[in-house]
Amino acid sequence: MDHPTFEKVQQLDLNSVAGLPTTGCEQSLGQAIPIMPLYRDLLADLETPISVYCKVAREPFCFLKESVMGGEHMARYSCIGIDPYMVLTHRGERATLRWLRQRGADVALEETIPCYDPLPLIQAELDRYHLVMPEGQEHEALPGFSGGAFGYLAYETAARFEH
Repeated sequence: MDHPTFEKVQQLDLNSVAGLPTTGCEQSLGQAIPIMPLYRDLLADLETPISVYCKVAREPFCFLKESVMGGEHMARYSCIGIDPYMVLTHRGERATLRWLRQRGADVALEETIPCYDPLPLIQAELDRYHLVMPEGQEHEALPGFSGGAFGYLAYETAARFEH
């Protein structure tokens, strides 16, 4: 697996990622934005998911999700999310998109639109991107969750799917 330096990661933008040798980047994707997952396994025997979360969660909208099921006491997987670029909030018939990071913008941009079902909005946003892998790497080398939309649907959302 490729282990880039922090400086190399900072230099990545659409132009430099598009120029990297990759697998799985077909011409038919049109205007899809290429994204390359970067991760690193770290030995952290003295850390817990909560202690790591407390160290890195400095901004709003950070989260810790753990895969504890049933009567288990330990999670199989823990996902920590920090620094999202967008937050979608849906209430009633309206969705609010809050764009937290925009190139050249100092403040978040917010847009409220009519929306009955938020799932097509989420799918449309995910469809804007295409996963590319470093040459010689396969998708199977990635951790179980390596990006996309993360969040939760409230209990009342079930009524949207029962029709």
